[in-house]
Amino acid sequence: MSEEPIEIRTARLWRDPEGFARVVILPEARLDLADAEAIIAATAELGRGQKIASLADIREIKSVTREARLYFVGEVAARIVKAQAVMVGSPLSRVIGNFYGLYGVPYPIRLFTVEDKAVAWLRGHI
Repeated sequence: MSEEPIEIRTARLWRDPEGFARVVILPEARLDLADAEAIIAATAELGRGQKIASLADIREIKSVTREARLYFVGEVAARIVKAQAVMVGSPLSRVIGNFYGLYGVPYPIRLFTVEDKAVAWLRGHI
């Protein structure tokens, strides 16, 4: 890690040395709108005033409300997130990840099960 991680109620975030944000949703986390707002705010901080690509690891997420999902793909997030690779693993994380395709995400997004492939894809968006 190149700097201190940002710890919030449902996630841990830091700026990867390659220049993208790493967002790890904590095990059994249940995200609501306030959590989504906190994650996007922390991502903005990692972007240092610029749009930033991110790798979101949602493999151990428990749930996310509709309001939080809408916030993650809304206009505030679109001003901060350049592209997002989403790490999924469990059937639940796959379902949650696939929800974003229903909302017309305003930035490139792709689901991955292999981190090296996610990072390789993100390199094209840094």
